[in-house]
Amino acid sequence: MESSQSVIDTGVSHYKLLEEQVFDKLRGGVHIAAEHQTATVTALTGLTLLILPGPRRFLYRHTFGRLKSEEAVFRSAQVKQQSITEALQSDAAEAQKLLERQAAAEAQYDQGLQKLQATARQLHSLCSKVKATESAAESLVKTLRELPSKEALALRSEMATKAAAARQQRAALERQIWAITKRGI
Repeated sequence: MESSQSVIDTGVSHYKLLEEQVFDKLRGGVHIAAEHQTATVTALTGLTLLILPGPRRFLYRHTFGRLKSEEAVFRSAQVKQQSITEALQSDAAEAQKLLERQAAAEAQYDQGLQKLQATARQLHSLCSKVKATESAAESLVKTLRELPSKEALALRSEMATKAAAARQQRAALERQIWAITKRGI
């Protein structure tokens, strides 16, 4: 137990010592950078230019690129030209496949649109039939109100229920028609 505690204490003290050394070096670097601002700005600008891909490519081409032979540059250009040609051919084939897929999707869309339009017309027709049925049921309920018999009362109650069901059915159909109309069909 004591040995593990002493190992932990030794590790913690080494860690604190290393941490102190690292931050001392950083503080020293900051002080030097503050004393020599011109050199610091120049060094940071140079590093920034080396980090950015454009200036780095420019420097590479104008230093190491000049050391390459003309034949090596030409072979490299031929390899790049071949890879670009292959990429263009594969892109053209993929574009052709996508155009065919688009044409098939448009055909399916047109068929679906025609089916949806036909369904909308049928829904309109059915809605008008249900509305006529509802109107007839309500008219019959009004007529039955004038009759005082129990059978007329039972029939009137049944017809009022059927008129309410027709009203609910018509409302559901109108909601469906509205949903189709909102899509611009």
